[in-house]
Amino acid sequence: MKNGEKKKGKLTEKYVIGVIEDITERKRAEAELNRFFDLSMDILAIGDGYLKRIDPAVEKIMGYSISEFLGTPWIEFIHPEDQAASKAEVERVLAGSPTTEFENRFRSKEGDYKWLAWMARAIPTEGLFYRISRYHRSQAGGGGEGARIPATASISLLLALVP
Repeated sequence: MKNGEKKKGKLTEKYVIGVIEDITERKRAEAELNRFFDLSMDILAIGDGYLKRIDPAVEKIMGYSISEFLGTPWIEFIHPEDQAASKAEVERVLAGSPTTEFENRFRSKEGDYKWLAWMARAIPTEGLFYRISRYHRSQAGGGGEGARIPATASISLLLALVP
């Protein structure tokens, strides 16, 4: 006899054992998280050497499609003069020290560099960082390479979201 069959006289009876789970709450939470990413005016990102998830604000602010950003190592978007400091800061975050104020220049699709102020936290055991970046066109004078913006504490929500 095969597993899952009983012999009953000359007939073979088959049965199935299953588990039913209500995933309504999980689906609601996923929809809420997706809405949070989709509606953000700042750049929200989750990543390691590559970004694993980024919100649509990157398209408006930097000009890249989400797939272009996800398919390229994040360091390639950083101004060459800022790469060493940016790598060191991400390594520090991945080691468990959150950053609340860091600025660097990101290359836009048009080739100019925009100053972004960001804060990040990580889950070191997973090797992932969670980051919010903010760009202020009005304060950055059009995003020129020499324009800097002050980091803002209004995005400190990130520090409360990640354990």
